[in-house]
Amino acid sequence: MQRAKMADARVLATWLATALLMALIAACSSPERKAAKAEAEYTEEKTETLRDYKRCVERAKGDETKLKACEPLLKAVEATSGTSSD
Repeated sequence: MQRAKMADARVLATWLATALLMALIAACSSPERKAAKAEAEYTEEKTETLRDYKRCVERAKGDETKLKACEPLLKAVEATSGTSSD
């Protein structure tokens, strides 16, 4: 009877250790995953800034003063792309 209890305790401890190890592995993401997530967030932000710029230009309807107000958005997109309209 005593041996059966010890075996059950050992099995339970093994399962708990395995579950804990799996949780730790799942919680710690690899550097590649972190880099991919950061790149995705960067691309999403850049895309949103470009959309904002396009909306700004559409609202300006050719008005030079309003178009100048859109320039910071374009410059932000260009700065992240490494290109320039100058």
